[in-house]
Amino acid sequence: DRARARMSESPCCRFHCPVSGLDTAEAAEIVVAVSGLDETILRTVHARTSYIAHEVLWNYRFADVFGQTEDGRLAIDYRRFHNTEPIQGSIPG
Repeated sequence: DRARARMSESPCCRFHCPVSGLDTAEAAEIVVAVSGLDETILRTVHARTSYIAHEVLWNYRFADVFGQTEDGRLAIDYRRFHNTEPIQGSIPG
C-alpha cells in the first residue's frame, strides 16, 4: 500500500546498526523536548520524552487539550494530555 511504500523509501529505513544488529526502523528513537514559561512562577519549564519504534502511532495525532469554561475562559483538560485520535483522511497504515 502507499503508506508502506513511502515509509520504505525513507532514509531512516535504509540503515543497519552494527552495534545492536537492528535495522534503523527497529532501533530508532524519537526524542521530544519542550520548553515554555510558567507564568505563575515566572520560570522556564522543560519536559522531555522519547518514543521507540513500536510506540509510534502512524496516522494519529495528540488530542486537543484546550477548551473553554462556561464563562468563556481558556481551560486545559490534563486528562486528555496523553490521548491520541486518528487523523481524518489519512492513509491507513
